[in-house]
Amino acid sequence: MLGSLKTSRFMALTLVIITAAGCGNSISQTPHPDEIEPVASPNPSPGIAENEAPVADDEEDSLEAGIPVVAWFGYVVSTSDGAEFDDFVTIFPEGQVGEFGIEGANEAVEAEISALRDHEEPGKYANFWGTLTCDVIDYGGCQLLVDRIRSGIETTEPEPFEGWEGTIVGFSYDEPGAPQPDDAFMLAGEYPVQYGIASYIAENGWPIFKEELENLRDTEQTIRISGHLICGFPDMNSCQIQVNQIEIDGIIVDAYQDWQTYTDDEYGFSFRYPGSWQIVQEQDVPFISFENGNFMFIIGVRHSTEDIDLIINRTESLEQMGMVNFLGQEIPRMAWLKNNRVLAVRYGEPENFLDGGVIKVDPLVFTISLWEFGDDWPNTANISMEVQIEVDQMISSFKLTE
Repeated sequence: MLGSLKTSRFMALTLVIITAAGCGNSISQTPHPDEIEPVASPNPSPGIAENEAPVADDEEDSLEAGIPVVAWFGYVVSTSDGAEFDDFVTIFPEGQVGEFGIEGANEAVEAEISALRDHEEPGKYANFWGTLTCDVIDYGGCQLLVDRIRSGIETTEPEPFEGWEGTIVGFSYDEPGAPQPDDAFMLAGEYPVQYGIASYIAENGWPIFKEELENLRDTEQTIRISGHLICGFPDMNSCQIQVNQIEIDGIIVDAYQDWQTYTDDEYGFSFRYPGSWQIVQEQDVPFISFENGNFMFIIGVRHSTEDIDLIINRTESLEQMGMVNFLGQEIPRMAWLKNNRVLAVRYGEPENFLDGGVIKVDPLVFTISLWEFGDDWPNTANISMEVQIEVDQMISSFKLTE
């Protein structure tokens, strides 16, 4: 239970109303859609037809079973004078995936391919989308028919995918000071294309599969993953997979394994929390409070039709430090800083703090905050990033039950 000092400070927080608001710079975050739209695997087992490339009548039979190509990374090279074909594409990892004839699906794409041909760095490399067909008349007996190219500083919108199969492999960056090692996802099948991979929302706030991915590194364990792909991203082969589901041996990994579930039947919501957090207040006032040592996670809740005060005090300006997903919406994390120490984190749009910092999710209204207390508060308070990330995970697990 809370000591007398902690209790008095908590009660003061729930009673004092201060309306000054502050804000900082936002940090780019990964979208959190309610649903993942399934798309074709980028590297199915040979012989499985998932796309059909436009071909001439006399080649129709041999090109029937094309392999979908999703953001494969490589560069375009001219062949020598007098060669049968004018160019080809080399796909990374070099020597492992292959060199293929390349053709644009239309004049615009063909012009992009021509511009990339024999290009020097920077600007030499690109990601390619399209269809690969083999046993055809082109360089090396295969042709990559390209319908989209990403190159230069262009960044793609997050593309949903579902059920890609492969393994996690480790690699090291050449640049000094870069994180070592890092992980890549290598597609199963005939073409071991690789992508950078990160836990969903990555290291920006909710690395919920980080430990799982690290444990899978270089184990040769085949897994199925779903999530989003972003290219033009500083990661392996200029793309990063951001994972929100992992399946191992047919079993979906529970991101909240061994966590408990809190359910509020009166207001119709639930969320997950680890056993290190204990409920310390659940009645009398409209706040649900969890304690972990000197840390308190406080949730205020009411129906939108109720006239109940949910305001939690703050005494200094707040600085935005990233975003977190809450019931399908991205909300800012606003840190109360003192001498570069984090005394508290409040969640929600800064302009709403004039209205008590409320977060409206019809038919409910919430306030959410994280605090640190102690015998010498606030002189020693400093909420660690580890605790902040854990609370972000709790917030991201909220669900409406009614």
